[in-house]
Amino acid sequence: MPVAKVAGLSGVFLLCLQGMTRYSASRRLSIVLILLSLSSAFLFAAPEYVTVYAEKGAPDRYDFYADNSHSMPLYVTVNLPEVWGLSPETELPFHGMVAAESKHTLLFSLRQLPDQRKVGYRLAYSFAFGNPLTAGHDDSLLYLFPYEHATKRRVSQGPKGEFTHTGDNLYAIDFEMPVGTPVYTARAGLVVDVVEHYSAGGTSSQYGPRANRILIQHSDGSFGNYVHLKQNGSVVTPGDQVKAGELIGYSGNTGQSSGPHLHFDVRLPMRDGSMQSIPVKFRAAEGKAVSPEKNGIYYSYHPGGPPFEEHFGKDITDADYGGYTRTVAQTNSLEFRTEQEDLTYVAFLANGYDRDVDVEISFSLSGLTTSARLPLKVTVPARTEIFVAVLHADPSRNSWQFQPRIRYWR
Repeated sequence: MPVAKVAGLSGVFLLCLQGMTRYSASRRLSIVLILLSLSSAFLFAAPEYVTVYAEKGAPDRYDFYADNSHSMPLYVTVNLPEVWGLSPETELPFHGMVAAESKHTLLFSLRQLPDQRKVGYRLAYSFAFGNPLTAGHDDSLLYLFPYEHATKRRVSQGPKGEFTHTGDNLYAIDFEMPVGTPVYTARAGLVVDVVEHYSAGGTSSQYGPRANRILIQHSDGSFGNYVHLKQNGSVVTPGDQVKAGELIGYSGNTGQSSGPHLHFDVRLPMRDGSMQSIPVKFRAAEGKAVSPEKNGIYYSYHPGGPPFEEHFGKDITDADYGGYTRTVAQTNSLEFRTEQEDLTYVAFLANGYDRDVDVEISFSLSGLTTSARLPLKVTVPARTEIFVAVLHADPSRNSWQFQPRIRYWR
């Protein structure tokens, strides 16, 4: 039987069957698989995990079976959008578990109606990890932030984000991360699926199925979903048991993505065969529960990690740099530079001349504010760098820009 090679956890397939009285010597029906559509979810499984097919049973019956090559049971959903001259012996769509590493599991049958010469159907099926009949979630549980202890990350897209956090991704969280940042488990569990061969990413939805990812099943039947990892960026394999706070891979920018980050969500398998993200809370300082929001910046606290002090850019003021100067090399130029802390920028100006320079400094700002009185008029000593201003970004904005304007006399 020809198999469509496509990566999709919820891939939907169209099965066209003509002349149902003709079937192969193995009694499996001769069929053609044509790709109809793909789920837009971040979770995708290799299509060879589950195959659904029909075989001729009794003279007037056609039996549907499933093969599962995965090492864990999978939940299968089968539907017949159109049927001609046949009647199902069970209510459709069919939902059921298929045992791990099993073949020829009987799902349901169709019986041919009397005096019907033309018979056929269209078959659509999907499969998902987990058992929706037993899976649950303790909402009081606190997850670890999925990055190194004592480090902080900004949330670039929170739950219900307009870019991609809709539908089954509704409660996902995107943490801004440079490519190659270590990724740690937010909760202990069993690694059930790893994809790491993709190399590209972009904002187009065509990249959606091409994200490297790690899927971890928790003890209650829910799943932790870590997405957009770098190519060959996993250090775990299916079947590994991992503890909370354990290194599992490295962040990247694969799949549908507007920039390097880690997509994380917790999912529950649903009775319709989908996997729906759910809201969860994370562990902050002293075990406090937090619900991350867009542009929020959060430190990671892992049990047993050494104590540390939190530092946030929003707390920086001009007073922190009162009297700041630094000797610089002679360059015969003025050099403007900034240091960034979270969404805060600290600006400096260096005089590389061998004599004092009178300067007037102002800024063109978009989405940022400063407490400095501008324009700033100051004499910069020879071969000296001075502090100029602190610029704070408005966290409610999606973008920020600043352009310094410097006039000087020497």
